[in-house]
Formats: sequence, structure tokens, C-alpha cells
Amino acid sequence: MMRPNYRLMGTTLLLLALVTCLLAACSGGSNASETVSVENIAALRRVDGSKYSTVITAGYHYSGDGCGYTYVKYVSDRTPQDNGGSVIIGDDGTCWKAVYQEALPLKLFGAIGDGKQDDTAAIRAWLAALDVGDCGYAAAGTYRFNETIVFPNKQDISIRGDGSQQTVFLYDGDNDNCDLFVIGTTDFELHGWTLESFNIESKQTMKGGAALHLINLKHTIRLRDVSASRVDGRNGKKLWNGVYLDNCSLTYYVGFEVFCQNDGIQLSGLKDSDSSADILLDQGTINFSRVGIHCGGGVGGLYVGQVLIYGSNEVGYLQDNALVERGNREIFLSDQCVLDACHSYCALIDDAMSIQGTLDFKAFISGAGWIDPATPGTGLLIKKLPEGRVSIASQHIKHCKANGIELMDVTTYVRVASTTYLVGNAGWGFYCPRNTGKIDNQAFMLANGKGGCSFSE
Repeated sequence: MMRPNYRLMGTTLLLLALVTCLLAACSGGSNASETVSVENIAALRRVDGSKYSTVITAGYHYSGDGCGYTYVKYVSDRTPQDNGGSVIIGDDGTCWKAVYQEALPLKLFGAIGDGKQDDTAAIRAWLAALDVGDCGYAAAGTYRFNETIVFPNKQDISIRGDGSQQTVFLYDGDNDNCDLFVIGTTDFELHGWTLESFNIESKQTMKGGAALHLINLKHTIRLRDVSASRVDGRNGKKLWNGVYLDNCSLTYYVGFEVFCQNDGIQLSGLKDSDSSADILLDQGTINFSRVGIHCGGGVGGLYVGQVLIYGSNEVGYLQDNALVERGNREIFLSDQCVLDACHSYCALIDDAMSIQGTLDFKAFISGAGWIDPATPGTGLLIKKLPEGRVSIASQHIKHCKANGIELMDVTTYVRVASTTYLVGNAGWGFYCPRNTGKIDNQAFMLANGKGGCSFSE
């Protein structure tokens, strides 16, 4: 005996209720009560609103293109503008409103999502139709676009797809030096944005720009299951930078895959303030980029949780002032963070502007310089952190081509926990040009090629 599909029944009843309510509210006393089916949006515009109250489209461009919806006649003292999707004004002035559940569908604006048709105009019309507090929905598919997509400068917007492996936005434009998705501006704060369950890729080999550039987003910004390309190389390693959190705060980026040429994730604040603060990166992977995470200046607080950075061509975690001329303040790399097989350094701290900056470093390090060609192959290099305070409690810093830990800034205070293993590195376990009296190294050191600890002077 077949069981009834209550979920499907519930959805059908909800749609019927929505249509009924809209008809009751929108008919404005009209005698029209007939339903008619038409081929596409162009045909909808030609429907006689005095005869029909409901129109079912078989598609947007053509019948069967996957973009068909039900529209009901809307009568009000204030007629909304035609937006090419959810609101259509007919040739006779009739206002038709689409029936949909909760989130505004991208397909309602004619996006096919087959990876072949250019969906740029549809994407832009869809985003323009979103108002404060709205949610936009992009169903599974590959949506090809050929120019930078600038999102609406409105508060509390949510954009979601069906999954980062299912909903894909594929850039196929001529400009190889541009951001692909841009949200926010330097002169206006955006609050309460959520991005969820989609992927950004490129067919063009980029020479600059980021897949996703967030600018001046503040106060509880959430990114979940948002990826920049994928390591299986379906379209090759074409993106330049992955995701740029530019002067963002209270941002939670959880569940991601980044596969690009240059910086996987970039973070920076402003030159005159540590304005990029309280950033959480968790449950993600960054593979084979030049730099995994680039903390580039003005970052007031960064926490890196369960993130795997593998095979970076130069550095797994880079902390410097290259993006913004300002120091970084409070940085935490948890014991769930893994920096593995990065070519030059698994972690490089070259942060000359962070006077008395703090770094809590617990990341697992393995195999710096293991993949050739790679040099020098040091696990953690503290090149510059003037009078900074570094607490190292990694479980292992091991099997690096050169030194496990290398301290070149003799003004930096460094403490290595007794729970840390410095083991199997080809150079020293811990190397510093001279004993400054600011080093408390309690690590367990074993089988390092040149020995456990060295001070040249």
C-alpha cells in the first residue's frame, strides 16, 4: 500500500492557498475569473486582463525552458513597476504578479542555468528586484555570466542556492582582471547579509580580482557552503583570488572550498583602524593556491578553526601589511587548522607594523618544502613582529625541508609549549640568530637533521 506524500500534498495546498489569496486580494472586484496558459513572458504581456485573472506560462523565453510560473492579476491604487520577472505589466496595463514560495527565484527572470546561455541580464534583474530583508534563490544549475555582478546596496539580503556543487555561477567574460561578484561599497555599511550554498567559477584564466569581494559588510555576516572553484579542476585553476573580506567585521565563513592561482582568502581592514574584526573561518579547504590565507593588514581579530590548507605554492598562512598599511592585532590559529606541504613556508609572519601584536598559534604543520621545487621549506617563520607576543602550542611541527620554527625578529617574545613536537625537520627544530632572553622553548624535539635548538650567537 502506497503511503501518501504529505510533504508534496502540503506544498501543493500551500501553492493553491497562495493563488487563492492573491486572487481574492488582487482581483479588485473584477469579473475576470478565467485561467489561461501561454507559451512565454512575451505572450503573457499580450493577455487580455479583462478576461483572465490567472496566467500560467510554459516558460520564460520558450515553452519548456524550465522558467514557467503562475501569474495572477494584481489590482491596487499603487501599481508596482515591471521588473521583468516577478512583476509583469501587460500591453493593456494589467499588472501580473508571479506566485512563488518565500525566496525570489532566479529562474523567474529567465535564467536557464544550462552553462551555455548567457544569464547575465537575468541575474542582474533578479538582484535588482530584491528589497531590504528579501531572500533570493538560485536553483541547481550553471549560470553563465560575462561581466562583474554588483549586488544591491541594501540591508539584510540573503542569497542561497542548492549547494556549492549544484548551484554554480560561471564567469565567461573577456576581462581577465576584475572581481566577479561584488557586494558592498567603501562609503556605505551593509548589515545582516547571508550567502549560502553556491559556487563561483571561471572559464577565463584570470590575472587579477577575486571571485567574491565583500566590501564594508558589518555586523553579523554569514557565508555558508560558498566556494570559489573546486579542486577537481572541472574548469581548471582559473580564478586569481578566491574570497576577499575587505573591511568586514563579525563575519562567519563556514564550509568552503577554494581553488585559485593567488590568494585563497584575503583579509584586510583600513589604513587608519583595525576595522576588519571578529572574522571566523571554519570547516573549509584551500588547495594549491599561491597563499592559503592572507591576513594583509588592519585585521583586528581573526580566528581560523578547522581549515585545511594544502600544497600552497608559497605560503599556507601569510600575515603582513601588503593589502593595507597597518598592523594586525589579535590572530588565533586553532589546533584544528592544518598547514600541509606548503612549498616555501607553511606559515610566514612578516608583519612589521604590528607593534606588540599577539599571535596564538596552534596549527598542525607538516612537510613545508616537501613538494618540489620548493625552498627554503620552513614550517613557521617569524620574520617581523616587533615586540610581538607569540604563543606556539602546535601538536606537531614536523618533516619540514628546513627548520621547524625560525625566529628572525629578535625583539619578539616567543613561548613554545611542552606539548609541541618539533620532529623530523631537515634543519633545526627551533632556530634563532641569537639568544635574546625572550624565548621560552619547552617543545619536545626529536630527530631534527641539525639538532633541536640553535642560536648562532
